[in-house]
Amino acid sequence: MKRFRKRSDILERDEHGVMVLYDPATGIPYSLEGSAREIWKLLERGMTVEEVLEKLEERFEKDPSMRRDIEEFLADCVKEGLADVF
Repeated sequence: MKRFRKRSDILERDEHGVMVLYDPATGIPYSLEGSAREIWKLLERGMTVEEVLEKLEERFEKDPSMRRDIEEFLADCVKEGLADVF
């Protein structure tokens, strides 16, 4: 099963409920709010989609589209080079 982990060289700062990311390799900044911010924080340890889903369901109201949203966010993180798959 694929596990996702944020790259260790991505700089991050949590300000007023917004996670600001900076990729030093590309110079591109990113900002994450809401569930995207929560998912990003979970990627410190490296997690599967299932594990992320379980954690988010503990914090947020269950939503039928949650799994799809998690998968899309993780795919975007990998595509942008912010996270690795292992």
